[in-house]
Amino acid sequence: MSTSKIIPVILAGGKGTRLWPVSREDLPKQFCKMDNDLSLFQHSIRRIQNHPHFADPIIVTGERYGDVVHRQMAEMSCTPLAIINEPMGRDTAAAILLAAEVAKSQEDSLMLMMPSDHLIADEQEFVSAIEFAVPSADKDGLIVTFGIKPTHPDTGFGYLRAGPCLFNRNVCELESFIEKPDLDTAEKLIQEDNVFWNAGIFLLDRQTLRNEFIRLAPDVFEPVVESVATGNWDGKMFSPNAQVFEQTPSISFDYAIMEPTDRKATIAVDPQWSDLGSWKAVWETSERDANQNVVGENCYAVNTKDSYVRSDGPIVGLAGVENIVVVASGDAVLVTSRSNPQDVKQLVDALKADNVAAATVHPGGQCNWGSYDNLHQGDNHQVRKLSINPGQTSTLQNLGDKAQHWIAVVGTSSVTIDGTTRDLRPGDQIFVPQGADPQIENTSPTMVEIIAVELGNDLPDARVATAEKAENQNEINNKHAA
Repeated sequence: MSTSKIIPVILAGGKGTRLWPVSREDLPKQFCKMDNDLSLFQHSIRRIQNHPHFADPIIVTGERYGDVVHRQMAEMSCTPLAIINEPMGRDTAAAILLAAEVAKSQEDSLMLMMPSDHLIADEQEFVSAIEFAVPSADKDGLIVTFGIKPTHPDTGFGYLRAGPCLFNRNVCELESFIEKPDLDTAEKLIQEDNVFWNAGIFLLDRQTLRNEFIRLAPDVFEPVVESVATGNWDGKMFSPNAQVFEQTPSISFDYAIMEPTDRKATIAVDPQWSDLGSWKAVWETSERDANQNVVGENCYAVNTKDSYVRSDGPIVGLAGVENIVVVASGDAVLVTSRSNPQDVKQLVDALKADNVAAATVHPGGQCNWGSYDNLHQGDNHQVRKLSINPGQTSTLQNLGDKAQHWIAVVGTSSVTIDGTTRDLRPGDQIFVPQGADPQIENTSPTMVEIIAVELGNDLPDARVATAEKAENQNEINNKHAA
């Protein structure tokens, strides 16, 4: 191993469209707790946390997800080297270079670039592959990518073709990249011993990376470097200069660097990997019953085979069917064939074309102080559940011409309305008049939950939103969190 610790860089900016309706743009799959325990992002943190080979991680994410990253890292008691908030998406080339520039004080360190939404069951196998790859990245200055041994023909992945091994090591030449193939091509590819899935994981030396960007992608290098030089820090949070960063072309790291470089290599690894890019992949990696079904809470299956059913709310029943996926989440239900996972993206595109808010936003939101869920909406009223984390105070803004009636259901809180404070315990009720500026302080060691009935004539439509609403959902969350 190198004498310096490896800096993990976790790329957490994807949208996860194919796992709709659980994954949506306002809270994509990497931050969703698919197993009701940890999110995929948190699994990525745990993979490198407290490990002797790894330094504190750098997280690259979208500007709208910075607070989510901070909150989920705090839940893991993990301190980042930096959280980089991209002002707009510019694909993986810019994201990787951003991390390298922010880490410029760590001049001699290797960097491990990896997506945040992968599932790796055999973490020791993964770490062993990194150890084998270190000399090639450290001493030979190669950019080593990790090829996953394919288990089946998959049209959702790109592929790598490896050449001869280098220097009598496990690392091999990387002959070529193969774009996502059709099914017939994929079936032929997996018969080749030297062909692997492209996982988008890279081990590299920071200076080698910079040199290759200068040589092969100066149109990416120059605006990214300037955006970092003129960006702003807020604690561990870093924001590149948005006006400069916007000039960066949108291109993947594979296209910009890996395909044209002569410093590429690959190492094969079999860590029981999945990118969980579809409900089919979730089914494949989940524990199944005797009929090969995955049946979640509030769900039932009779005379059903090879299917996946999940619900975050209503009871869902399957009877006399096979090879289907049913997912009920909040305000949307998905029914699809397990065999055609790519169709879900087309469905979401169709919803977006009709400006359906559920295509991109959940019927609720995450806040610094907790979260809220939309339970019901009528013409001039809506019902929400406010959840305030222990030790936090809600920052609810002026209600305007809306009034609210609150009922405390869980935990003890201190409520302040226009300078008057009172305690609120389960079963207590309070009226919040129009124009008030209410605050809720959670004074208990557990979560506080309050049911809020909101009355007014200017409530946001929870079913249909304009494209502008969907794009600016962070602002909507802050404005209507009450």
